Amino acid sequence: MTSLILVQNRIRKKTKDLLNDYEVPPIFRDDLFEILDRNSKRPPYRWIVIGPARSGTNIHIDPLGTSAWNSLIYGHKRWVLIHPDTPKELVRIPKSAQGVHPKESITWFMTVYKRICDGDWPFDKYPVLELRQNPGETLFVPCGWWHVVINEDITIAITQNFCSSINLIRVYPTICEERPGLSHVFLKKLNENRPDLLETVYKSLLDSKPILDGYSSSSCDGGETNECELTSSSSISVPDSTELSNYSSSSDEEERYSNDACSSNVTNSAVVEDGSEELNRKEVRHVLEASGDRSILEKIDSSENSTSYNDLANDEYTATDTSRSDELMKLSRYVTQKIDQDCFFTHHSLEDF
Repeated sequence: MTSLILVQNRIRKKTKDLLNDYEVPPIFRDDLFEILDRNSKRPPYRWIVIGPARSGTNIHIDPLGTSAWNSLIYGHKRWVLIHPDTPKELVRIPKSAQGVHPKESITWFMTVYKRICDGDWPFDKYPVLELRQNPGETLFVPCGWWHVVINEDITIAITQNFCSSINLIRVYPTICEERPGLSHVFLKKLNENRPDLLETVYKSLLDSKPILDGYSSSSCDGGETNECELTSSSSISVPDSTELSNYSSSSDEEERYSNDACSSNVTNSAVVEDGSEELNRKEVRHVLEASGDRSILEKIDSSENSTSYNDLANDEYTATDTSRSDELMKLSRYVTQKIDQDCFFTHHSLEDF
């Protein structure tokens, strides 16, 4: 018999006092989603997680390219984190082994985890990190990392996802892919509150690497329509030509931009050789106009090839050519350097990645 886990992300009026019972660890307070108000439909981001022994969450990547922290109040959790470049075919439960409970973490531990323990895994290429979280400890999960959790006994935890100035370069293109309406609202808010980050947004559009798996299930190989299929079939949409300064701040803002994006002509997307889609000239211009950088706009205007943005980025911004894993290593080092006594890792530190 499988065990259930309770995950609650809505703090209602009668329970809002719970928010006074904890504080976000100082290192994780750089949350750019804070600039989104309720009318902007901030994505769900904080949860109370309660579960008995043998319950847990199946293998997944956190949504919208966000990072997360998880503070354990009671009980013990067993975590396995797997390098973000690992193909989903390796980390997901094989269809032939899904059994009666294909979406349960216990099934993952009995199949994929067993294979890892038996040494049937390319550790040199796709590192695996295993740890035990004790009461009072806080775990950091970098954006893009596969992870799975199983409770060793009854557990109570608080967890939040966040977008910081460090992982914005991954979060923004992911939002463009999965929630285009929200991406335009977010861009407007960044322009108003954090114009210093517009260059980061610009770079993220040039070297677009959205993290699309989100809470996809290990059993996403069947014929039924599921989150994986919906995600993989979506495309990055572009906004209309309205200036950022004229964007409406009404409660239906995201929905309006989503509708505009859906009505855009398919030729607005530039397709590169490997078949992935990039945001087009109009999207890049949108960001640059917001930042007031005319020099790059002039280069784009004079460019004959609408897909040559990476060249422009290398000229003007020295866009990073490191792999995702290199960037996550930098993020890991940043976190471990600033971690304090109330927010630490067990069994391994992120320096061991």
